[in-house]
Order: sequence, then structure tokens, then C-alpha cells
Amino acid sequence: MLVPFQALLDAQHRLEPHLTPTPVKRSAWLSARTGAEVWLKLEVFQPTGSFKVRGALNRVLAMPPALRAKGVVTASGGNHGLGVATAAKLAGASALVVLPENSPQLRRDAIAALGAEVRVHGPVWNEANALALQLAEERGATYISPFDHVMIMAGQGTIGVELIDQLPEVDVVVASVGGGGLIGGIASAMRHLKPQVRVIGVETEGAACMTRAVEAGRVVELERFDSIADSLGTRKTAERPLAIVQEAVEQMVTVSDRSATEALLGLLDHDKLLVEPAASITASALLEGLVPELQGKTVALVMCGGNITLEHALGWRARFGLG
Repeated sequence: MLVPFQALLDAQHRLEPHLTPTPVKRSAWLSARTGAEVWLKLEVFQPTGSFKVRGALNRVLAMPPALRAKGVVTASGGNHGLGVATAAKLAGASALVVLPENSPQLRRDAIAALGAEVRVHGPVWNEANALALQLAEERGATYISPFDHVMIMAGQGTIGVELIDQLPEVDVVVASVGGGGLIGGIASAMRHLKPQVRVIGVETEGAACMTRAVEAGRVVELERFDSIADSLGTRKTAERPLAIVQEAVEQMVTVSDRSATEALLGLLDHDKLLVEPAASITASALLEGLVPELQGKTVALVMCGGNITLEHALGWRARFGLG
């Protein structure tokens, strides 16, 4: 069920003219705190501020021109929508993005600025997604899943291919998990290129759909999504991402929103990076000691997105009484 290696190579070739490999940066702070050599994979430097553009661009560019001409439709907490809007603009296709009510205005405005039609529907992503599926069928357009498609995961998996080039000594990769497209792609890349690398997935306690699915051995739906990490955004994963996690991810861990905020503020103070809680939870996992046997290891944390404002960070700091 892994993403085929050729699909990863094809995605890398497809994206190369449009996206520059994102840099890695050593975190002296996290390295000192953990006894590991901790590096940050800076997907916050993507043109859309998030890794999601990789999968969206790969998916749209791989579509036959006749299908692209009919347009694309997606649902997103914001970052995938930005990726799809960017890809559609590049390909000359129309795009409709359905966003849930908990999506930040910052992302809504950015998607609209790219020329996509924006609709807001439902409290969280799952309700927005139901409308997106309906509208895609009504319009004869192609629905673009944020995570449940091999071309999406192949695009995200190019992060893993880059990491092996940039940090050939890497021992552990830690990535956040929403629907599972990011970690599915990265874990596939690691299995193909350096199978001894340990891949760890992180969720927040109020958005732990993959953790619950792994525990149950099947896709399960959370009763509610309750987290500040809105870009994780789904109450359930899908069969393919779950199968890859079961096969190629060593461990799933969860952290609190408070812990995510503490790590977010630490990354801002020490590494001068403003990242989303969905990114800072990877640092939380290390700081809380949830990933064992790190001493002397080379660890890569995927900083998956940075589409928040300083006001968001200060608001969470006040909410959790963090100074």
C-alpha cells in the first residue's frame, strides 16, 4: 500500500520547474534540550506557506487537460485550498474551495486572491467536504482530496526524498498527521530510500483520528474535532493513509493544545520561526519525551505550515496562561 517509488520520482520531476526544495535548519535549542541533532524541514517557506502545495500541484498537473478544463473542487481548512488554488491558476483551471467555519480569514482571503471561488460551510472540514463532493458532481469537476489519493501523497512524499538528499544521516523523522497524506508520503519515501529511518506521527489530543484508527485497526470517526491545530482538520482518515501508517510508521503520539502552544512559542523565541500548531506539535513530541532513544540521533521535524499571525500566537499564549 506504500506510494510507489516511481510515483515519488514522477512527482519530484513534475514539481521541479515550479517549487524549490525547502531548506533544513539546525535547531540549537531543541538539540540541547533533547541530546539529539534536531533539524527543521522548513515547509513554511513554500510559496503558499505550507507543504500542501506539493500534493495539490502534483495532482492537478498530472490530470489530463480535458479534465482540468472542467475545473477542480476541494474542501480544506485552508492550506490545501491554497495549494489547489495555486495549482489551478498555474494550470489555467477554475477552482472552487469549500472552507469550514473554523478556517482563519487569513487563508480565505489568500485563496480568493489566487482567483479561486470560496465558499464557507459547516463547523469543521468534514461538513465542508460533503458539500465539496456534492458540488464537484453537480459541476462535472474533479474533486481533489487533501489526503486520500496516491498523487497527493506522492507530492507530499517529495519532502522525504529531499530530506534524504539534505540529511543523509537522518535517523528519525517526525511529522504531524491530519488525514495522513503527509506522513503517508514521507513514510513511503523513507521505506524506499532508507528503511531503517524511524517515522513518528503526531496529533493533538482533540484531533487524534489516526491514533484512534491505529488503535482500532480500522478507520473511525471522531465525535468532534477540538483543537487549535485547525489545519489538521478532519474527524477521520481514509483506508490508504491508515494502511501506510500501519505498515511504515513506528509510532503515533498525541500532545495537548497547551503543549503545542509552548513549543510554538519556543520555536518563535529560539528559532525565529512563526509556525502553526500543526507544525509545533512535532517539537512538542520531543520536548515531552514521547519519542524514545533520541540521544545522539539525527532527527528531522517537518515544519508543515506557517499560515497564522502573531495575534493567533499571542491569543493562545494568553488562553493557556503561558506568560
